[in-house]
Amino acid sequence: MGYDRPAMFVFRVTQTDSNNSLVSIDTVGLFCSDIAFNANAGQKLCQWQFLTTDSIHKYSVVENSDHNVFEGIESCDSELFMHPARSCYQLLQFCPYPYFKETEKIGSKWDWSFDIGAIWAIGSIYPIKGVEHFKTSYLVKDTVTLKTKFGRLFCFDVEATSVSRFGTSSASYFLNNEYGLVCFTVKAINNVSFEFELVSKTTGIDALKSSKYFLWQYNYSKNRQNSSFLKLP
Repeated sequence: MGYDRPAMFVFRVTQTDSNNSLVSIDTVGLFCSDIAFNANAGQKLCQWQFLTTDSIHKYSVVENSDHNVFEGIESCDSELFMHPARSCYQLLQFCPYPYFKETEKIGSKWDWSFDIGAIWAIGSIYPIKGVEHFKTSYLVKDTVTLKTKFGRLFCFDVEATSVSRFGTSSASYFLNNEYGLVCFTVKAINNVSFEFELVSKTTGIDALKSSKYFLWQYNYSKNRQNSSFLKLP
C-alpha cells in the first residue's frame, strides 16, 4: 500500500453538517515515510496537511497550516493502523480510527479501546476534564468494486463504531490492497460527516517535496539515523 515508505496520498475531503448541508471541500495530503515515529514503537512518521494547487496542478502545503504536528502509521502484512487527520479536523480524534486486521475475511470482527485526555476537549461536544474511555468495534462487512480515479478497484468494506459516554460515532472504510484507503466516510456524534476520496498517490522522495516542512523533518531524521549507525562499535 505504501504507507511505510516515502509517499504522498492526496484526498478530496467533503464536510457536511448535521442537516447534510455542505460545510467545506478541502484537499488534504497524507505524507508518509520509513522513519520511526518516536512516540510509538513500530510506527512510521507521517503527517496530514491541507494542500493547495497551482496553475499546473502541482500540490503544495497551505502556509497557515500547523506544520509541527506529526503522527504515526503502522503497516505490515497482518495489520494497518494510522492516526486520523485530527490535526486538520479535530472531531476525527473521537471517531473510529483507521485500524484494520484480517480484512480479507468477510465477517471478521475486532475491538480496540483507548483513552482521550482533556487536551483534545471540544466545548459542549466533548467536554473532557480528565480522561475518557472510548471503545471501537470493527467488522469486515463485504467486498465491493468501486469506480475510482484509478479505475475500478476491488475493496474491502470495513464498518466501525466508536462508543463513549458522549455518544456513538461511525465510519465506513473501503480498503484496496494496492492503493490503501480508497475512500471513507466518518460521522461524528453531532452528525457532522467527513467524506474522504483518494485522488492521487505518489511514491518516492519526490512525493515529499509538496511539503517542505515534512521533507525537512524526513531529511533531519535520516541524517540522525545515519549518524547513529556510524557511531556503533
